[in-house]
Amino acid sequence: MARVLIRQLEYLVALSRERHFARAAAACSVTQPALSAGIRKLEDELRVPIVRRGNRFQGFTPEGERVLRWAHRAVAACDALMSDARSAREGLTGMLRVGMVPTAVDPVGYLCAQMQRHHPRVRLRVRECAPAEVQRGLAGGEFDVGVTYLDTTRSPHEGRVCPLYHERYVVLAQADGCFAGRLHVDWEELDQVPLCVPAHPAPERGVLEETARGVGARLDVRAEVGSVPGMLAYLRHAPGAAIVAASWLEVLSLPDDVVPVPLREPDTVSHVGVVAAPRGPVPDVAEEFLTCARRMTAGAAVPAPRPGTEPGGPVGDPAPGTGVWPPRQGWTAGNP
Repeated sequence: MARVLIRQLEYLVALSRERHFARAAAACSVTQPALSAGIRKLEDELRVPIVRRGNRFQGFTPEGERVLRWAHRAVAACDALMSDARSAREGLTGMLRVGMVPTAVDPVGYLCAQMQRHHPRVRLRVRECAPAEVQRGLAGGEFDVGVTYLDTTRSPHEGRVCPLYHERYVVLAQADGCFAGRLHVDWEELDQVPLCVPAHPAPERGVLEETARGVGARLDVRAEVGSVPGMLAYLRHAPGAAIVAASWLEVLSLPDDVVPVPLREPDTVSHVGVVAAPRGPVPDVAEEFLTCARRMTAGAAVPAPRPGTEPGGPVGDPAPGTGVWPPRQGWTAGNP
């Protein structure tokens, strides 16, 4: 029977993350020859080639990709076991690995701060990625929790999903431009305006296109930009408007000559929430993250609003039935 060691699997996981032998070795606090020898030993034990080798790391073989998925799960399970044992002795400890869609950066920052405020021995590793990558990371054991669009993510186990907030979209326009002084913009009006939109594969791009088709609007897309700061830079020097998720308003400072205007009719809403791994026991750190999320949606731990974000402010009134008004400019806490 093959004698596979957890340490060998840790080497493999580090190599998949770093994509470089020397950096993977440094992450594991071993020499590069020791890491390479450990991976070769694993290949010998399993009798399959795992790594494509050359002058540098060239990726994994098809067999290696399958082994890697098991390695992520095994290392995550071992980490959870060690963390649970330590928690029984000295309180909650360990690493919490979070995969999130980029537009959730502010709520995730808040939840991570809550975690470390109450559990200072917990360490955090947060990575931005697309919804499909969040889902793959949860299934493969790379993430303990994901913060992603619930429209595209499902968990088969009750209690492993916490709806977190409603995400809406706004138009960013020049203060003296086509939407000057407007309280809202209808989707049908956008087909008359040169637009800057998120570039593919940004998840919100698909939402925008689907909504425009639903109301019969033809978006006049003049620019596709891969980041919101890049969209703002473009907008300052070009006529027209941009469409972004309203949650970006919390973490970006808009130039004085750019204003946000809510989109209306239809009220485009994406549901974002916390999702735990679909299989196996939920690590204590992941369960606590879910608990923090539930407190936030219940209004028990929502931070005070910033100036200008009261109801009727720049983004609008609270969604009916949420139980709390928007604590932030861009996201409305509460169950979808």
